[in-house]
Amino acid sequence: MGRVDLDGEIVRRILVGSWRQEPAAVSFSEEELTRALPRLRGSGAGSLTWWRIRKTSLSSTKSASELLQTYKYNTLISAVREAEIVNAFVKFREHGIEPLLIKGWSAARPYPEPGLRPYGDIDLVVRNQDLEKAEAVRQSFGDKKFSIDLDHSEITTLDHRTVDEFFERSTLAPLNGTTIRVLSPEDHLRVIAIHTLKHGVWRPLWLCDIAAAVEKRPSDFDWEYCLGKDTRQRRWVLSAIRIANELLQANISGTPATTTKELPWWLKPTILKEWAAPYSAKQEYNRHEAPMMSYLRKPAGLIRDLKNRWPNPIAATIDLGGQINALPRLPFQLGNCFLRTARFVMNLPKALGRPEKTVSSESA
Repeated sequence: MGRVDLDGEIVRRILVGSWRQEPAAVSFSEEELTRALPRLRGSGAGSLTWWRIRKTSLSSTKSASELLQTYKYNTLISAVREAEIVNAFVKFREHGIEPLLIKGWSAARPYPEPGLRPYGDIDLVVRNQDLEKAEAVRQSFGDKKFSIDLDHSEITTLDHRTVDEFFERSTLAPLNGTTIRVLSPEDHLRVIAIHTLKHGVWRPLWLCDIAAAVEKRPSDFDWEYCLGKDTRQRRWVLSAIRIANELLQANISGTPATTTKELPWWLKPTILKEWAAPYSAKQEYNRHEAPMMSYLRKPAGLIRDLKNRWPNPIAATIDLGGQINALPRLPFQLGNCFLRTARFVMNLPKALGRPEKTVSSESA
């Protein structure tokens, strides 16, 4: 196993069972913890790591002291985030809009303590007829420290269910004296599974979210509804659950995932490579040297920059609606490149009419 894979493997072993009230005994050394510390903290898993080691001999190490500070900070920030969520819901409801919260705070609910699962953006879904008005409300918050995100392709593009269907099964959860509309447990697991795959499983915390949601599911959890009738999406969700089981030892007993095939040969190495550098800045959509639009005028450097745009094989598969199986991923990665190029060309006339600085680096 190469150096990059080894770093990802250490992250994997450290996070095994970390979302549980009483995590399993550690199977890593102080040296490995120190080595993985920047990756764990940088990917949002610092608090979970402290939770994993808090009752072990590693709790007296320098790394543990840093992780404890991360946990304390995230605990404080979680209270701030909760107040911001309530504020957002109040504001939207004042304008006659009922939002639906996904990911973030919802993903943190199954964890033993709020500070174990940090989150930043407030991810909201609104009904189609409320989109224009909701965007105006979102912009009215101005330059606040939190960001409201209304664009979620895992619901609007990748899932066959309609927004109205998600609302129909949604429930109200208490928060700070009010109620917050959240997805049903079945839809929550479905959404975070597709979201994780859509982003190539580069962030280990997302896999912990899946593990926690599966292990904390209610006794009347409806697997048939969760998986849905679309064969492709059923396999996506089951694959995500199986990945959480094989990499982080999530307990999947009593789930349909126990009968799925073993993970394909290329999947684990892909994820461990991502976990060797699980930072947003290292992801394909952030590591471009320059926007594609700039190369129309100054083509120098385009070839060098193409390697930074090479897609994660998992993300490319999901983007093209493919299956996670043992077939080679190169056709999906090439197809993803062609698709993004086509999107760029289609948006070119509109983009040429704008100042260059407004063109997103994600245009292609």
